[in-house]
Amino acid sequence: MNTLGAMNPEIKMYTVPITIRALKFASVYKIKTENGTYLIDAGMDAAGSDFLANNGVDFSEIDGILLTHLHIDHLGGGVVASEKYGVPLYIGKDDLEFILKMQNDVEGYAINDEKLLAMSGVPDPSSLAFRKENPVFAKLDEYVKLSINSFEKLPESKTGIGYLDTPGHSPGSTCFIPTGTDIIFTGDHILEKITPNISYYDGVTNFLGQYIDSLKKTALLHVNNAYPGHGGPFSNVKGRIESLLEHHTLRMEEIHKILEGKMMTAYDIACNMTWSRDRKLDSMNHMERKFAIGEAISHLRHMESIGMCSTVEKNDLILYKN
Repeated sequence: MNTLGAMNPEIKMYTVPITIRALKFASVYKIKTENGTYLIDAGMDAAGSDFLANNGVDFSEIDGILLTHLHIDHLGGGVVASEKYGVPLYIGKDDLEFILKMQNDVEGYAINDEKLLAMSGVPDPSSLAFRKENPVFAKLDEYVKLSINSFEKLPESKTGIGYLDTPGHSPGSTCFIPTGTDIIFTGDHILEKITPNISYYDGVTNFLGQYIDSLKKTALLHVNNAYPGHGGPFSNVKGRIESLLEHHTLRMEEIHKILEGKMMTAYDIACNMTWSRDRKLDSMNHMERKFAIGEAISHLRHMESIGMCSTVEKNDLILYKN
């Protein structure tokens, strides 16, 4: 646990272990304003909520948990906090809509996801191993049991904490800004040392385009000190936004070169892309492969929207070309 510098409001950071190999920890924050005490995110599962309880978080004093987005490493611990301690959970409306749709038809969600992966050229996406390591299905019980509210029921005047819709990393990704400060809690919208994963949540939406727009919107704010969902606090938010925008420009240029003179599926393109530590797709576990394939899909959709590539459907495959 880290206690951040003396400031108003009072903020404490907790580095919570998670079972995702590439990340290892999630950052959870307790923020006390004149209006109440809130957690921002909650860790991955029951172990995360236990970690918080054993490291100074008294859940009876928590007025609500503000979830930056729907990924399990940020909201899973909220299930226990809600069920065991009665703490209300709040999330962006578009993430809430996604969760409710999934809860109402879990098998339908799986089938649609596997169909899209198959059309993207992924070999055997319905295999048990692929489903087991899907970030949603790995913690399906937590998602199914979630009882959750939209931020629209929690105005800034009640909490002393404003929020900004920043779709892209998830459909309803949200940043939080304590009233009258230059602080922004970014979740996974902006990370200091990691490029946030931008993937897909349906068969058509340009989530990378949304993410780029959200970055540009965030850059217009008078904020400088970020408290991210992984790693510690950092400053110069605008500088980090510039580097993230540049990263995605370079990523699209790389894909454009891979496509030169060819027609390829998103899976084929992902196999040829450069990943962190010079890894290739076949060296990744199923969860990491799904993240990488999702990155390829999101970039290709955005490239198509801005005229950098086009698509054709052939033999139940989506093929891309320059």
